Amino acid sequence: RFLEPDVERDLPSPWILPGAVPLCRRIERALADRDAVAICHDYDVDGIMSGVVLARGLRALGLSVSLHAPDRFDNGFGPNAGLSRLVVEQGARLVIWADFGTTHRHAFPVDLFNRADLWVCDHHLPDAHAPLPHGIITNPWL
Repeated sequence: RFLEPDVERDLPSPWILPGAVPLCRRIERALADRDAVAICHDYDVDGIMSGVVLARGLRALGLSVSLHAPDRFDNGFGPNAGLSRLVVEQGARLVIWADFGTTHRHAFPVDLFNRADLWVCDHHLPDAHAPLPHGIITNPWL
Protein backbone atom coordinates (compact mmCIF):
# COMPACT_ATOMS: atom_id res chain seq x y z
CA ARG A 1 0.00 0.00 0.00
CA PHE A 2 2.85 2.38 0.73
CA LEU A 3 4.44 1.96 -2.69
CA GLU A 4 1.12 1.91 -4.54
CA PRO A 5 -1.31 4.14 -2.61
CA ASP A 6 -4.91 4.38 -3.68
CA VAL A 7 -7.08 7.18 -2.32
CA GLU A 8 -10.32 5.24 -2.71
CA ARG A 9 -8.90 2.19 -0.96
CA ASP A 10 -6.69 3.79 1.69
CA LEU A 11 -8.57 6.87 2.90
CA PRO A 12 -11.89 6.67 4.70
CA SER A 13 -14.69 8.99 3.73
CA PRO A 14 -14.40 12.45 5.33
CA TRP A 15 -18.13 12.28 6.08
CA ILE A 16 -17.49 9.82 8.93
CA LEU A 17 -15.73 12.58 10.91
CA PRO A 18 -17.91 14.09 13.61
CA GLY A 19 -18.94 17.61 12.70
CA ALA A 20 -18.40 17.22 8.94
CA VAL A 21 -21.97 18.01 7.91
CA PRO A 22 -22.50 21.06 10.19
CA LEU A 23 -19.06 22.30 9.18
CA CYS A 24 -19.94 22.19 5.48
CA ARG A 25 -23.17 24.04 6.20
CA ARG A 26 -21.24 26.70 8.12
CA ILE A 27 -18.74 27.14 5.28
CA GLU A 28 -21.63 27.49 2.81
CA ARG A 29 -23.10 30.20 5.05
CA ALA A 30 -19.70 31.93 5.29
CA LEU A 31 -19.54 32.01 1.51
CA ALA A 32 -23.08 33.38 1.19
CA ASP A 33 -22.55 36.01 3.91
CA ARG A 34 -18.94 36.81 2.87
CA ASP A 35 -17.76 36.10 6.43
CA ALA A 36 -14.14 36.68 7.36
CA VAL A 37 -12.38 33.56 8.65
CA ALA A 38 -9.52 33.44 11.16
CA ILE A 39 -7.44 30.28 11.48
CA CYS A 40 -5.57 30.00 14.77
CA HIS A 41 -3.08 27.17 14.51
CA ASP A 42 -0.45 25.55 16.66
CA TYR A 43 3.15 26.64 16.13
CA ASP A 44 4.57 23.18 15.47
CA VAL A 45 4.93 21.54 12.06
CA ASP A 46 1.53 19.86 11.89
CA GLY A 47 -0.15 23.00 13.25
CA ILE A 48 1.45 25.26 10.65
CA MET A 49 0.68 22.82 7.85
CA SER A 50 -2.91 22.45 9.05
CA GLY A 51 -3.36 26.20 9.03
CA VAL A 52 -1.83 26.63 5.58
CA VAL A 53 -3.78 23.77 3.98
CA LEU A 54 -7.06 25.02 5.47
CA ALA A 55 -6.32 28.61 4.41
CA ARG A 56 -5.48 27.59 0.85
CA GLY A 57 -8.63 25.51 0.55
CA LEU A 58 -10.93 28.15 2.01
CA ARG A 59 -9.33 30.92 -0.08
CA ALA A 60 -9.81 28.77 -3.19
CA LEU A 61 -13.52 28.76 -2.35
CA GLY A 62 -13.46 32.56 -2.19
CA LEU A 63 -13.29 33.23 1.55
CA SER A 64 -11.16 35.92 3.18
CA VAL A 65 -8.82 34.07 5.58
CA SER A 66 -6.24 35.26 8.10
CA LEU A 67 -3.71 33.02 9.87
CA HIS A 68 -2.64 33.38 13.51
CA ALA A 69 -0.34 31.40 15.78
CA PRO A 70 -0.08 32.04 19.51
CA ASP A 71 3.29 33.22 20.73
CA ARG A 72 4.71 30.26 22.63
CA PHE A 73 6.53 32.53 25.11
CA ASP A 74 3.74 35.04 25.74
CA ASN A 75 0.73 32.73 25.33
CA GLY A 76 2.02 29.25 26.11
CA PHE A 77 0.62 26.18 24.40
CA GLY A 78 -2.69 26.03 22.61
CA PRO A 79 -5.44 28.51 21.90
CA ASN A 80 -6.16 31.23 24.41
CA ALA A 81 -8.94 33.67 25.18
CA GLY A 82 -6.82 36.70 24.23
CA LEU A 83 -6.14 35.42 20.72
CA SER A 84 -9.75 34.32 20.26
CA ARG A 85 -11.00 37.74 21.35
CA LEU A 86 -8.46 39.53 19.11
CA VAL A 87 -9.47 37.74 15.91
CA VAL A 88 -13.18 38.26 16.60
CA GLU A 89 -12.58 41.96 17.31
CA GLN A 90 -10.72 42.12 13.97
CA GLY A 91 -13.90 40.91 12.26
CA ALA A 92 -13.72 37.12 12.05
CA ARG A 93 -17.16 35.52 11.96
CA LEU A 94 -15.76 31.98 11.78
CA VAL A 95 -12.78 31.09 13.98
CA ILE A 96 -10.96 27.85 13.27
CA TRP A 97 -8.58 26.24 15.74
CA ALA A 98 -6.22 23.94 13.82
CA ASP A 99 -4.20 21.24 15.58
CA PHE A 100 -5.37 22.21 19.04
CA GLY A 101 -8.47 23.03 21.01
CA THR A 102 -10.12 19.74 21.93
CA THR A 103 -9.03 20.22 25.54
CA HIS A 104 -9.22 24.04 25.63
CA ARG A 105 -12.87 24.74 26.37
CA HIS A 106 -12.31 28.14 28.02
CA ALA A 107 -10.01 29.54 25.34
CA PHE A 108 -13.04 30.77 23.36
CA PRO A 109 -15.02 32.89 25.83
CA VAL A 110 -18.77 32.26 25.80
CA ASP A 111 -19.55 35.94 25.11
CA LEU A 112 -17.86 35.62 21.70
CA PHE A 113 -20.44 33.13 20.44
CA ASN A 114 -22.92 35.93 19.68
CA ARG A 115 -20.31 37.39 17.28
CA ALA A 116 -18.56 34.37 15.76
CA ASP A 117 -18.68 30.60 15.39
CA LEU A 118 -15.92 28.21 16.41
CA TRP A 119 -14.65 25.15 14.55
CA VAL A 120 -12.09 22.96 16.30
CA CYS A 121 -10.09 20.85 13.83
CA ASP A 122 -7.88 18.66 15.96
CA HIS A 123 -6.42 15.16 16.23
CA HIS A 124 -5.34 15.10 19.88
CA LEU A 125 -6.98 12.82 22.40
CA PRO A 126 -9.77 14.47 24.38
CA ASP A 127 -9.57 14.53 28.16
CA ALA A 128 -12.16 12.06 29.42
CA HIS A 129 -12.83 14.25 32.47
CA ALA A 130 -13.01 17.66 30.80
CA PRO A 131 -15.93 19.02 28.78
CA LEU A 132 -15.39 19.68 25.10
CA PRO A 133 -15.41 23.24 23.76
CA HIS A 134 -18.63 24.63 22.31
CA GLY A 135 -18.84 24.83 18.54
CA ILE A 136 -18.22 22.39 15.72
CA ILE A 137 -15.56 19.83 16.58
CA THR A 138 -13.88 17.63 14.00
CA ASN A 139 -11.64 15.13 15.71
CA PRO A 140 -11.25 11.47 14.70
CA TRP A 141 -11.05 10.46 18.39
CA LEU A 142 -14.61 11.61 19.10
